[in-house]
Amino acid sequence: MLLGNFVLLDPYCDVPNILENNQAKKTIVEIGFGNGEFLAFLAKKYQDSVCFGIEVSKKCIQKASKRLVGYEQRVFLMLGDAKFLLRECFPDESIDHIYMNFPCPWPKTKHEKRRVTSGGFPKVLASVLKTGGVFEVVTDDENYALEIEDIFSNYSTFDCLCHNLNEPREISTKYERKWKEEGKVIHTLRFVKTKKDTLIRMTEEGNDVHAIVKLDNLTRESFDKIRGVKGARDASRWCFGDCYESENRILLLEVVVSDEDFHQQIYFRLVPRKEDWLIKVDPAVKAFATPAVKGALEHLRRFLEENGG
Repeated sequence: MLLGNFVLLDPYCDVPNILENNQAKKTIVEIGFGNGEFLAFLAKKYQDSVCFGIEVSKKCIQKASKRLVGYEQRVFLMLGDAKFLLRECFPDESIDHIYMNFPCPWPKTKHEKRRVTSGGFPKVLASVLKTGGVFEVVTDDENYALEIEDIFSNYSTFDCLCHNLNEPREISTKYERKWKEEGKVIHTLRFVKTKKDTLIRMTEEGNDVHAIVKLDNLTRESFDKIRGVKGARDASRWCFGDCYESENRILLLEVVVSDEDFHQQIYFRLVPRKEDWLIKVDPAVKAFATPAVKGALEHLRRFLEENGG
């Protein structure tokens, strides 16, 4: 399958390995690469670099994969929330240049936490960029441009290199061409990281989480009472779904978990042993062991101990 050549199915492990094994002079990331036009341009221009693209849309990843054929050895695509994936997958001081082309300005107040300027995003960029590395953002929204300039210029780790209007670029993206045809002013902002910074990762204790419950017997019907049950702890949320049972008594329990803006659909695998049951995240899912995953696991353990088989 074409997507398998590009998409990192286990970015938590894959990204450090790529960075360690690849002898690239630069590490480049584009957030929200859309159809992959700009990412393909970067891969062609910087042939001694490794490029990562981060997107929340599976459809965009499919389109970009077709455009990126031939760059499989040094272009890698990641599906999910950029703030989470940058923070959890990339080490400190690992990226030379981060690009964002025409991010949604999220003008409504109820959506302000999704903006580039909010939710600790500047702190994430300050951690993963190398000292001297650059964050570059292009937008047609003047108010958004001014907000970005204000937030990043006043962040102690960044200096503003420029805020240019209608700057000529080697390549124009689909939206840039559209906005220019409509006569809109294009704002290009660049910020350089001036000193080291760091932050605590959600998953830095590792991805291996499990629990043990001492019960004689469990069946699919044992989980009827927990279907649809929700739980929460701080900014983490989870909800239990259906349970499936195999012929060898192994059970799979569906769980949807959320940490801030990062969502995962996982399965807890319950394996019978001589005197107990082992509960762990099904390895086929390639899940991040976030606080929500750990909270859901603890919730499930308590439920089983209180309700029995």
